[in-house]
Amino acid sequence: MTKIFPLIVFVFTVSVFMSCNKTSDESEKALVKDDSLLKEAQSLLKESEVLLENAKKAEKSEFGEAKKESGASEECDEDKKGHEEEDNQEEAKAQFYLGMKHANGKGAAQNLGEAVKCFEKSAERGYGEAQHSLGLMYFQGKGINQDYIKAHKWASLAAVQNKKHAQLRDLIETKLTKEDLIEAKALVSDFISQNK
Repeated sequence: MTKIFPLIVFVFTVSVFMSCNKTSDESEKALVKDDSLLKEAQSLLKESEVLLENAKKAEKSEFGEAKKESGASEECDEDKKGHEEEDNQEEAKAQFYLGMKHANGKGAAQNLGEAVKCFEKSAERGYGEAQHSLGLMYFQGKGINQDYIKAHKWASLAAVQNKKHAQLRDLIETKLTKEDLIEAKALVSDFISQNK
């Protein structure tokens, strides 16, 4: 019995080893298959990107040709401008929300300087909530040097879009001299005339 026990242990060990190798071989085959599927997916993605780019080029080309043939230049341009404005507003909204993440430290590291940059990009595109937030940051001196004139500019522009933001503008006006108020209103007028 003592001679059979080591033999049984040896046979058991060999059978376990063989089954592990078999499982390892199967795993390796699965990994190779997964790798080939990944490569195929990447190849398809590249092909679709090329097709998309070609479709965009063709659309631009066809759009231009159709525009020439139909003589509908103003209508097409207005339609194109409408889409560009929608894209611009969506990008402005995204910049604003990124700024909020930086300002609050939720979803991104809290960084008031980055928040100000995001709000500025969004506010320059005319997004009212970003204009209000930027005005507030200039007013409080958070993430940027305190500047009541710029705070008034952004708060005024935000108030044009939404009357609830007029409270901030009115509060800022109490901190301005008459000369500063004239300068702030001139900045608002300049912004509006440049973004018509």
